[in-house]
Amino acid sequence: MAESLRRDLIRYLTRRIGFEAVLRIRCTRGLNIQNFYGCFFVRSVDLLSLPNVNPDAGYAMQLEMTESLEEFKYVVLQAALLYTSAFGDRRIRVHTLCLPVTESPEAVFNYSDQTAIACLITKMAVERTISAGLSNSREALSTVISDILMAYQRSRNKQASNQVHLCPSSLRLLPAYVCGALRFLAFRLHIPTSLDDRSAALELLINASCSRLMSLIYPRLYDVRRFIQRTPTAVGNPPDHRTLAEKAAGLSLRNDSVDPEPDDPERLPGRLNLNSNFIKRDGVFLLDTGFFLILLVGYDIPAEELRSLIGYDSVDEIHVDSSALRLPPLPSDDQVASLPKPRRRLQQLIGHLRRDHLLGTALILVRHDAPEFLKHQFINALVEDRTESAPSYMEFIQMVLNFAR
Repeated sequence: MAESLRRDLIRYLTRRIGFEAVLRIRCTRGLNIQNFYGCFFVRSVDLLSLPNVNPDAGYAMQLEMTESLEEFKYVVLQAALLYTSAFGDRRIRVHTLCLPVTESPEAVFNYSDQTAIACLITKMAVERTISAGLSNSREALSTVISDILMAYQRSRNKQASNQVHLCPSSLRLLPAYVCGALRFLAFRLHIPTSLDDRSAALELLINASCSRLMSLIYPRLYDVRRFIQRTPTAVGNPPDHRTLAEKAAGLSLRNDSVDPEPDDPERLPGRLNLNSNFIKRDGVFLLDTGFFLILLVGYDIPAEELRSLIGYDSVDEIHVDSSALRLPPLPSDDQVASLPKPRRRLQQLIGHLRRDHLLGTALILVRHDAPEFLKHQFINALVEDRTESAPSYMEFIQMVLNFAR
C-alpha cells in the first residue's frame, strides 16, 4: 500500500547507517561459533563482512561447547563492530557480555530468554527451508519445542519433584511463538502461496531485528478502549536504575534525539491474547502484524466514542477499499489538552508500537467487512484460533506433547 511504502521509504532514507563494516565475535575457550544467521559474508570462523549496518537489521549466532567449562565461573562473549559512519569517520563499537556458569539445568531453563530463542530458531528455520525444503523446516520447528519440553521434564524428574510443569515460566510463551511462526507466510504449508511471496517473507525474517521478527510471527493485539481507560502513568517507562556500563551496552546506531528509547510493548495495558473470543462488535482493536498496524472498528461502537477517537461520525463513513489512515501529529504541550482524550491515548499507543520497530507501521483503518487481503491478515494473526488450514494453539500443544512421547 502507498502509505506503507511512504513510511518505510522515509525510514530507509533517514535512519542511521554504517558502511564497510566488519564484525568479529570472540568467546571464552571451550565455546565455538557453530553458525551465523543474517545477511553478511563470512570471512573466517569468527569474522563477518557487512556491506552496511543499520538499527533495523538483526543477526544471530549458534554456539556449541567443545570443552568442559567446569574450571570457569563465567564465560565471556564479545562483539566488535568496525564501520564507516555516514560522515566518513571510521569507528569501532565493542559489546561484552559476561554470563555465569552453572551445573544446574533448572537454572539454565529459569534464566532462558524465550524471545531470543524464538528469533534464533526462526532464523535457523529460514536456512533449513532454503537448504532442505519447507516440510523439513516445519518439522524442525516442532522438534525444537518437543526437545525443550522433554529436556525440562528430565531435569524435573531428577529432582524428584511432585509438581507437574509443562515448561518453565521463562519459556511459557515459546510454544505460542513457534505456533505463530508456522502460520507465517514464510512457513505456512496448506494455503497457496506464490514463490515470490514466500521468498520475500524468508528474506524479511532472516534480516529482521528481534522486535520486528516477534511482531511478524506473534502479532500484538490491543483493546484500545481498555488502553484509553488506564491512566497515562501506567504506560510510562519505570525509573532507570541501570549502571553506566549497562546504559552503554544499550546504545545503538539509532538517533536518540529523533527516535527515543521505546516503552516495552509487553507492558502496555489492554493487550489481549490472540483469540477471536476477545473481538467484540462494540469495540476498537489495534493489531500490530509487523506489516501494518490494523485498527479494527466494530459496527456497534457509539457514534460519540467513534468521533472522539478517529473523527468519524459513523462506521459507514469508513471506506473499506482505501482505508489507509494518517492521524495528524499531536500538537505542542500547550495545545494537546484541546484534543479529545481518546484521540491522544490512541496516538500514544500507536507511537509506542512505532518506536519499537519503525518498519511496517502504516496504520490501516478497517471495519468488519474489510477487503479479503486485510481480513486474511487479521484472522491469520489470531494464532490461538483454529482455521481451515492450521490447528489451534491447544491442538498444536497436544501435537507437540504426543511427538515428545
